[in-house]
Amino acid sequence: MKDSRLFKMLQTIEKSEFREFGKFVRSPFFNLREDVAQLWEALSPHLAQPEKLPPKQVLFEKIYGEGAFFDDHALRMCMSFLGKAVEAFFIQKNFQNNPVRAQIHLASEYRNRGLDQFFSKKQQENRALLDAAPHRNADHLADLYSMKLESFLAAAAQKRTEALPFQEVHDTFELAFLAQKLRQACVALSHQAVFRTDYDFGILPEALAYIERRDLVGEVAIGVYYYAFRMLSGGAGAYADFSAALAKNLAFFPENEQRELLLHAINHCIKQYNDGNQSFLAEELIWYKKGLESRVLLSNGVLSRFTYRNVATLALVLKDFEWAEDFIQNFKNSLEPSQREANFSFNMARLEYERKNYRTALGLLQQSDYEDTLLALAAKTVLLKIFYETNEMDVLDSHLDAMQAFIRRHKEVGYHAENYRQLVRFVKMLTALPPGATLEKQKLRQEIEETKAVAEKNWLLGNFY
Repeated sequence: MKDSRLFKMLQTIEKSEFREFGKFVRSPFFNLREDVAQLWEALSPHLAQPEKLPPKQVLFEKIYGEGAFFDDHALRMCMSFLGKAVEAFFIQKNFQNNPVRAQIHLASEYRNRGLDQFFSKKQQENRALLDAAPHRNADHLADLYSMKLESFLAAAAQKRTEALPFQEVHDTFELAFLAQKLRQACVALSHQAVFRTDYDFGILPEALAYIERRDLVGEVAIGVYYYAFRMLSGGAGAYADFSAALAKNLAFFPENEQRELLLHAINHCIKQYNDGNQSFLAEELIWYKKGLESRVLLSNGVLSRFTYRNVATLALVLKDFEWAEDFIQNFKNSLEPSQREANFSFNMARLEYERKNYRTALGLLQQSDYEDTLLALAAKTVLLKIFYETNEMDVLDSHLDAMQAFIRRHKEVGYHAENYRQLVRFVKMLTALPPGATLEKQKLRQEIEETKAVAEKNWLLGNFY
């Protein structure tokens, strides 16, 4: 049962929605079967703890009464009906979450039913709703087009012999299409960079030329994605244009698009930094800060442990220790509970290491069991650096041997294993050099520089000065 499609769907229903869905599934408009409502009552207490879900036979008796003869087919039918109720609930929630679109559909119903007076009033209300809407993205343009199309269709039904003002409807549709086309093109470019694939962009070159010729970049939904596409495709000076446009217009997009646009900026900064443009490291942190302040980089209030670590790393590399500490502390409780303590103690340990508070860093690293293998390797690397920098050579030798064994034992680290193997090898070579071995030291430094896959390369090279 816990692996069924139904159970997975039910697990996405938030606790705050339980009562709402309970009323929904008991509404005769959406469900006429009492056993379907009973199945929901039987399953809902176990959604957060599927391991405590009772067997099918027990669930069956809860629905159909104690001692009822178990009928697997009947239970499956009941599950199917509950699944359909969940889908209807999802549709209803989606509809409720877009009140403007819902009202446009209502206007369409008034028009189709010949309720012209109600239609006219509703369209006036819809116009006011759209004008007051906080967002100016492609979806907003699509809603505006739908509203204008409804007015045109109503006029066409009443004035069949007159010329009708279709140009405005056409122009709004065109803007909505161009905005959506640009957004999809930006997503495609991002996918190309990650998955090393090529996409056919269709009419995009002509669309870009048209946007430039008609000077449509002043339309928020078009301008921001136009500059984003130019930036992602390597256009000269495009980052500055995108940065200015995004800073000015970010609030005009819903949260999911704000996250998408910020990630375009962050990924561009990462690429530029990897290409040797050092200044983009600070730019990357600026975008992360914007996303954290508005909380759009969190999903349902949860911050990814990878984002948590990336942001902390940026702040530490940039030596912004005070802000790094505030971030690590303030967003600790935004991590998944199962990942919270390990990631918090690790990042605090890195901060104390950078401050050269080695004893404090050691204490923090010893507080948690690192179930995540890569996090465990990262923690062992911080320990390695502390032992080296405090000249604990006997402890360091033992630690390096243990680290080698850990890497051999954990095959799941994949390509990361080579990076850490090389780190261990080079540290062993570095500590084995006798005092005054200038030539050997130069050769080792050159070998490290020429080795691509090595963790903590900058730290290693820093020990040759």
